[in-house]
Amino acid sequence: MRVALALGLVSVLGCEEAPRFGSPTVVQAPHPAWSPGARTPGSGGDESFRTHAPQTAQAEAPPLPVVEETRFSNGVRVLTVERHGLPVASVGLVVGRGALAAPPSVASLAAEMLFADTSMHEGLALRQLLAEMGAHWDRSASHDGVSIDATLPATNVNAALPVLVEVLRASTFPADQIDLARSRVDVRIAHQASDPTSAAAQELDAWLYPAGHRYRVSVDGDAGSLRRAGSQDLLEFWHRCAIPALTTVIVAGDLDRAAVVTRLHGLLDDWAGAPVDTAPLPRIDATPNARVVLLDHSGDSQAVVRLGWLVPDRGDPDIPMLRTLATALGHDATGRLGVLHRSLRIERGETYGVQSFVWPRPGASEFVVTTSIERDRLVDALRELFSAIERVRSRPLDEHELPAARSLSDMLTWRSLETSHDLVNALTTVAVYNEPLGAFYDRLRALSVSAETLRTVAKRYLVPESRVIVVVGDARYVRPALAEVGLTGVPVRPLDTAAR
Repeated sequence: MRVALALGLVSVLGCEEAPRFGSPTVVQAPHPAWSPGARTPGSGGDESFRTHAPQTAQAEAPPLPVVEETRFSNGVRVLTVERHGLPVASVGLVVGRGALAAPPSVASLAAEMLFADTSMHEGLALRQLLAEMGAHWDRSASHDGVSIDATLPATNVNAALPVLVEVLRASTFPADQIDLARSRVDVRIAHQASDPTSAAAQELDAWLYPAGHRYRVSVDGDAGSLRRAGSQDLLEFWHRCAIPALTTVIVAGDLDRAAVVTRLHGLLDDWAGAPVDTAPLPRIDATPNARVVLLDHSGDSQAVVRLGWLVPDRGDPDIPMLRTLATALGHDATGRLGVLHRSLRIERGETYGVQSFVWPRPGASEFVVTTSIERDRLVDALRELFSAIERVRSRPLDEHELPAARSLSDMLTWRSLETSHDLVNALTTVAVYNEPLGAFYDRLRALSVSAETLRTVAKRYLVPESRVIVVVGDARYVRPALAEVGLTGVPVRPLDTAAR
């Protein structure tokens, strides 16, 4: 009887609702009559709008995020940002020591084994707790730091902090689980050696930095160093480096700052440890000599091209100008702004895009231009690549290129702060290098730079005499193309021997 009643209701409601959805039996309201006085531009009325180009209003920059800093008595640094737009929060625990403070592969393997086990809980239980809180977590190592990250519903932040702090303070790196972690890192090493883009990046570092410099060695190391790294090595590295004076906790999102800081006080006030000095990086007194390296990737229909120059330390006043220059030179975010990107992709159709960027590092940074080119178009593309770089060295950007570069630079900066997770990532750099918050805000504020200033820094740093070029592709096609643009006598090595 209930079924019959329900069907009856559906039938009745269907009949009642049908006219609302354009039933042909319902009389429609008449369309308003056309009025000859209702003219629009282009219909024979006022044509004065054609005499000048449309003007775009200058958009106001969004307010800078308000970062609050707290220092605990034991040296722990806490950075908090309240953002109440979404009920989400992100947490970052950053240790300001990385691969440079340990033998090759040790920091990477230690990061891989975080969340394996602690002295209080099995790793599975910790991971299960975070999963039940709706947290997405990760960990990673760089040359200069190790970070633990989590993004989760804001209501669960105070519950997640004890779990994350436990991983920071009490990880044990159990020997019976190291083989599994080692296999995951080994897969990354194999991928980096066989992937043309990753291999080109690693090879460029190997030639830019002088012999003995640790930036020449990847964070993961190689298969040999990975085999040598044992559980005791990981413990020693973590006990030396994961200490209060080198640790920053970053929390951003829909949170109560005071409650978060109070919670962290209870979790970290009893933590102690004295920092151990690490050997300074070798001083870089000279720029590298010009070099071209070709890695043979037989059968590849494309060639990865990566150009690099060493530029000053990350704190040098020229770095912001070099960032703007990199944006102006080539960036594929919009498909129309970069000098190189426009000429090689839009006008010539020889690549999917060109990217150039500055990688700020202590001691010496990198200015990199990278692209992938169809091997049959390699000669024309290389000529245009070298010509465009020479043009930014020899003459200022024109009246359209500089404003476009500034706009794109601003857009990329604000995009990097779009979510709480993005903001934690941006502040991770501040934490790793123990920078003051003022340096963070200086990077966010718009840089007023002239076209002539950009030409000056381009002429100073992007010189052919210190340029390193790495090309990965089928040597049968690439080597003749390099010779045709004047790069002769280029040595060839198989791809899987990159940076060894």
